[in-house]
Amino acid sequence: MHRSAPPARSLLRALACSVVVVGVVVAPACSSVHSEDIDTDAINAEIRAHPRNDGSATDVSVTLSAGALTFVDLTGDDALVARGGEQEVTLGKNQALGALAYEGTLAGVGAAGDEVTVAFERTAFAPAPSSTVTLPAPVSLTAPEATTSFSRETDDIVVAIAEDGSTDPVQLSWSGDCVVAGDLEIPAGQTTATIAHGTIVKSEPSQSEANAAPIADTCALHLSVVRSVDGILDDAFAGGHITAITEDGRDVTTTP
Repeated sequence: MHRSAPPARSLLRALACSVVVVGVVVAPACSSVHSEDIDTDAINAEIRAHPRNDGSATDVSVTLSAGALTFVDLTGDDALVARGGEQEVTLGKNQALGALAYEGTLAGVGAAGDEVTVAFERTAFAPAPSSTVTLPAPVSLTAPEATTSFSRETDDIVVAIAEDGSTDPVQLSWSGDCVVAGDLEIPAGQTTATIAHGTIVKSEPSQSEANAAPIADTCALHLSVVRSVDGILDDAFAGGHITAITEDGRDVTTTP
């Protein structure tokens, strides 16, 4: 099964746990529980494998949770181990802004078709040894040229990706400080997509930003292409996903 996903990044950054009120961080909103106090069938796992575009390695990130904003902190003999080919790495703890993830790198594993397995190893409760995903082909953005300028009113933006023979679709997204973010799908086998003039629109300030500085007419526009493929999560977990993601991106300029 395939699905679209946001641009790849560590789950730690994606799950930063601070309460924001009118743009001000006021308090952490996450908690944690020791893994030796919770059974596997009460844990949700979000596992992300991010192969590097040169195929040299795959970065693996895992977050375990027990309910909303409650992270599972590995204690006792519990461990998360990623494997691919002949390589194996025990994932290390990474914590910031209240979020908790386990991360590591499988060197030499990153080619399309390589399989990555993440095992939740434990003895006090049932282990979850076989969450697996097959790595997709890398996606490479070939057009438009970086720093090219496009008018939102009159210019179409033709986005091209390299032909790679993949049967997985690609999600194209755009964002910028002065525009409303958006996305569209590039179907499997297709190597171009057009963002028609008028599709990208300037942002409007929200009520809470009424007294803020005006939004600029011109800004950098980030274009991102992401190929995302779901694997099979070990059924010992309560739920979650294991996903492999490849991506590429570049900045152009958007003008009125």
